[in-house]
Amino acid sequence: MLIGDALAFNARNAPAAPALVFEDRRLDWRGLNVGANRLANALTKLGLRTGDRVVYIMDNSVEFLEVFYGLAKLGIVGAPVMTSSVAREIAYVARDLDARVIICQASAAAAVVEAAPDMPGVAEVIGFGAGHPFGLDYETLTRAASDAEPDAEQTPDHDLTVKYTSGTTGEPKGCLRTHRQLLAANVGNLFEVPHFATDKFAIASPLAAGIGLSLVSMHILAGHPIVMLRKFDATEVLETYMREKITIGHSSFTIFKRVTSHPDLNSYDLSALRLFSGTGSTGGETRDGLLRLRQNKTFKGRFYTGFGATEAGGRVTYLLPDDCDMALADPAKMHLLESLGREARMCQVAALDENMKRVPDGEIGMMAVKAPCVFKGYWNRPEESQKAFRDGWLMTGDLLKRDADGFMTLAGRMADMIKTGGVNVYPAEIEPVLMASEHVAHAAVVGIPDADWGEKVVACVVRQRDCTEADILEYCRSRLAPYKRPKAVAFFDALPETATGKVQKSELKKALMGQKI
Repeated sequence: MLIGDALAFNARNAPAAPALVFEDRRLDWRGLNVGANRLANALTKLGLRTGDRVVYIMDNSVEFLEVFYGLAKLGIVGAPVMTSSVAREIAYVARDLDARVIICQASAAAAVVEAAPDMPGVAEVIGFGAGHPFGLDYETLTRAASDAEPDAEQTPDHDLTVKYTSGTTGEPKGCLRTHRQLLAANVGNLFEVPHFATDKFAIASPLAAGIGLSLVSMHILAGHPIVMLRKFDATEVLETYMREKITIGHSSFTIFKRVTSHPDLNSYDLSALRLFSGTGSTGGETRDGLLRLRQNKTFKGRFYTGFGATEAGGRVTYLLPDDCDMALADPAKMHLLESLGREARMCQVAALDENMKRVPDGEIGMMAVKAPCVFKGYWNRPEESQKAFRDGWLMTGDLLKRDADGFMTLAGRMADMIKTGGVNVYPAEIEPVLMASEHVAHAAVVGIPDADWGEKVVACVVRQRDCTEADILEYCRSRLAPYKRPKAVAFFDALPETATGKVQKSELKKALMGQKI
């Protein structure tokens, strides 16, 4: 089976059934499939063939899904890019992929025009939306194209998509996935979490960021109608849940916190919402958010989350609804809400030592994954692809701790580990403590060079209430061992984040290097 086969299957077997709601547009399965076919056939007329590469720079839209599925049907490798990307970033991706075509919405046109001299391999730019300056227009091309299924020879192991890492530790690398790997991620999620034919899914996360597209493709595989928002707004999300009778909602950490902190949360009818999924959180936010959500008397649903990474290709651990219910019912198990859950049934997830042996439960080791959804490798980087794997394990670069019941907790990134006074300190152990303070809205911990300690532990804090460095240090005194306590506190108006919500610790370190800490 290929990714495009799922959409074609729905169009054959339920052509008039609801498929996609986006703003004022409502498409059935036939309509969505026709759009993907026309895009594929339009690209064929331009001379593109299986194996070529296309970069598409688009916000959530009907066209985004037409492009994703159209490229998949034609066997073209697609690379989604966030519309907030600047010219340098766009040119980097286009050159790295040797892309032949860029598909770009009007709002990102200026960056593409600026990048043009630095991507000589791009033969055509297709624009869509009012006012784009390009010679080829998306709507004009697709309207004139055939709606027949494109004819392309490919297998499940053909390349499908390249998702570039967020570049928090250096130049972004393109993570390559095949049809088989994305299907494995989709099937794994459907296997782990209870889904029904009557489900209706809503998403406000940007599809170009990764997890959103993976989840949408999973629900298309299952034949569920999807309600997609152009961008996140907490009020619009809650109104959508109520108006469209959404049964499954997805959230990132930011979305989850803002939705569950909405001042009018209790006034919305959430009776249809039976599952709310997340991508993990810190500092007790999962617990606090769920307790706030349960104050809405209409909400009778359940929650689940898990851990995934771009290289892992999808979720490889799950904190399932039963786990969440158990943790909420038992104060002694409440901490499990901050865990990654347990390894998925189709995966192996382990904490390993330097000799690639599993460390005892309760000890910290290197996170390693074996799963059918794991990525193929980094685009055009054979040496780095080889380094990503050891003895058949994907080494995620994370640090992991497992308890006796199989629940796993991140102990940070190996690159984030701070070596201070000869002792290893893991920011992921300190950050939840800081986030539990009533004075702290957001926090991250980094290490900076220090003549006495080797590295100094520094807390980077966004205030929730007025406080001083002394207040934060005193708060930590009774809650952390001496070697884990921050030696200094730096206050920020906001912490720098990637488009996917990851704190850019490299940027924090740069900012701190110019200060007297």
